[in-house]
Amino acid sequence: GMVRSGMTYCPCVNGLALQSPGAEGSLTGWNWVVRECYDPSLNSPLFGGAFIPTGFVHDEIVGDIRVDENMYTAIARLEELMIAGLMTVTPDVQARVETTLSYWWDKDAEPTFNEHGQLIPWMPETAA
Repeated sequence: GMVRSGMTYCPCVNGLALQSPGAEGSLTGWNWVVRECYDPSLNSPLFGGAFIPTGFVHDEIVGDIRVDENMYTAIARLEELMIAGLMTVTPDVQARVETTLSYWWDKDAEPTFNEHGQLIPWMPETAA
């Protein structure tokens, strides 16, 4: 349980019903991601440098992913962990993720796919 003292009705309800569960679920998923990246006993596709977590920005995980034949397996595991983390806090709410690859973090980045439906790095219009 989280405690917020001195709150008025609207901020309390918003925090209790939306922001706190979202933050707790996202951070739970983030913790699971970090653990799988560094704990060899979990036999995760994220271990061994496949994904290197570098930051958590509001509700986004940021990291470096190894570009190889296992990249899409690692991406799928990242998505599973983030959804599972949120579902532990809000089990009655359908969670989803939107994965984006890019060469740098940008809030405007959007999922981009090639002609085979595979996720590829997003580029801003001016750099493409």
